[in-house]
Amino acid sequence: MPRLLCMGLFSRFLFAPPLQCPLRALRLPVHVVHHQPHALLGHLDPVAPIAAGREIWGFPKKYAHPKLEFVKDTLTGTLEYAGQLVAMGTMGYKHESMAGNGDLTRATLSKTQVNLKMIPGVDGRLEVCQLVAINLTDIVPKGSWMGPGRLHLVPHVNAPVADFPVRRVVGAHHYIADLTLPFGRVVHDYIREAEAAAATGLAAE
Repeated sequence: MPRLLCMGLFSRFLFAPPLQCPLRALRLPVHVVHHQPHALLGHLDPVAPIAAGREIWGFPKKYAHPKLEFVKDTLTGTLEYAGQLVAMGTMGYKHESMAGNGDLTRATLSKTQVNLKMIPGVDGRLEVCQLVAINLTDIVPKGSWMGPGRLHLVPHVNAPVADFPVRRVVGAHHYIADLTLPFGRVVHDYIREAEAAAATGLAAE
């Protein structure tokens, strides 16, 4: 069975406004990039990263209002869509320090992520349909904590984060790190594959 991963990525960029982005990912056995996370849906509020994320890397992003904050002894992440709460995650604040194990955080962030990039043309048909692989670089962990976590998802027609229900929360990981998001690479092009198959069929005739 595929494993559902709930990952909150909250970052500050050098040449962009503060960005908070909760991301839902599914670990799937993909034939071209074996057992790597596939992004299902992400939400953030700056418009520029939404457009760049979708059109360059294929991140499935939508406009919403995510927030990560410390509430007394609890690290709390919330996601609001159109003024309605659709997700809330909580974690014990600095429950178990992983300061001496930066390799774990680095390994977590070093995993290849796979996005399905789909962009329609002027006629409404898909002009780009690619499987894009991304690997973060220049990863320098600054802080890392593990601990118990809980996740609450609310069904919403335009923010379907609850469509994959939570069966079991195995834990939570809070980290602070410097990193670089480089350009990705195309590992599979479905349109070129279809065109090649069509050309082969015509040649055979």
